[in-house]
Amino acid sequence: MANQIDPQQLLQMIQGLCQALDIMRLAVDTHIAATANDLQTMAHEVIALTAQVGMVSTDMQAIAQQLTTANQNRPESYVNSAPEWDGTGKSQEAHHFLAAFANWASSSGG
Repeated sequence: MANQIDPQQLLQMIQGLCQALDIMRLAVDTHIAATANDLQTMAHEVIALTAQVGMVSTDMQAIAQQLTTANQNRPESYVNSAPEWDGTGKSQEAHHFLAAFANWASSSGG
């Protein structure tokens, strides 16, 4: 019976395994608790974000309503198109635009 294990050695081996199992169980329990805490924190953040998005949506609807109300009194021609420039006056921007357009047209063969 050379393969027999001494009962004292068997007891020590079992106690060592139990200690290792307790350490592993503690580590797993700690990890589970930390994960649950992280999930709870994320849930609170998502709830806060949802509330903020709701407030922004409400604000945007109010702004859209104000713009609609403000645009109701404008003449349709004002909203649809800007008045044409008749070529008179001393509009510096118009002169620069016309010069740039003339340069582009002459360089493109137009």
